[in-house]
Amino acid sequence: MKINSLKNYQLLALIIFGSIYILVSCKMNTPILSFGESHIRLINASPDNNAIDFYINDTLKNSSPLAFGQNTNYATISGGVNHFQVKANGNLVNHSDLTFQLDTNKYFTVFVAGNISKDSMSYVSLQDDLKVLSDTTAKVRFVNLVSNSPYLDVVVSTNPQDSIPSFSGINFGSGADYKEFKSGNYTIKFRQTGKNIDLASPITLQLDATKIYTLWAKGFVNGIGAQALSPSLLTDN
Repeated sequence: MKINSLKNYQLLALIIFGSIYILVSCKMNTPILSFGESHIRLINASPDNNAIDFYINDTLKNSSPLAFGQNTNYATISGGVNHFQVKANGNLVNHSDLTFQLDTNKYFTVFVAGNISKDSMSYVSLQDDLKVLSDTTAKVRFVNLVSNSPYLDVVVSTNPQDSIPSFSGINFGSGADYKEFKSGNYTIKFRQTGKNIDLASPITLQLDATKIYTLWAKGFVNGIGAQALSPSLLTDN
C-alpha cells in the first residue's frame, strides 16, 4: 500500500487543503484501519442541480440529500483510513470513490466541488482550527469553490467603499488561513486578483466575537439565480 501526501492542490481529481492523505493503490476490500476518532462535516459546493449523499466506510453521513450550498454538522468518525463516496440520485459520482487517512483528534471540513454533471467532481478539504483567540474578535478563513473563477481577491471590510483585500490571489480549490476581525457587519466583495471590478454584487455579513468562520465563494462567475457567484459563511464553532 502506497501512501501519498497531498498539500494544497489537485492530484488524481482530489483537491486538498489540510492534513488528509489519499491512499491511491488500496483495493476496495482493503480493511479499514481505525486509530482513535476524527470529526468531519460535509458541504455540497457543486453548483449542479444534484442533491448528493455522502458515505464514509459505506455509512450514509447525511440525514437527507444535500442540495447545493447545504452542509452537515460535524460527525465523529474513526481516525486513520476511511473510504469516501458521493452518490447523486443513487448513483456513484465519478472521481468520488477514494480512500483517505485522517489525523486523529482533528476537525475537518470537506467540500464536494467542481461540476458533477460534467464529470469533474473533486474534494476540497480543510483542517479546522477551533481555538478562540480573543473575546472581542472573530476568526475567518476563505476558500474558493468557484470552478470557473480567476484568482480571487476578497475584500472584507466594515467600510463599503474599501477596496483593500483581506485575502489575495486565491485560486479554485485553494484556501487562505484564518484572520482576526473585530465583531460587526462586513461588506464582502469578490474581485479578480489585481483588479477593482466586482465579480458579484457586494453582500453584508455579520461577524460575532468569539466565533470562528469559513467564508467560501460558491456558484459560477456570470452564473444565474442560485448558481450566481456569492459568498457563503459557515460557523466552525
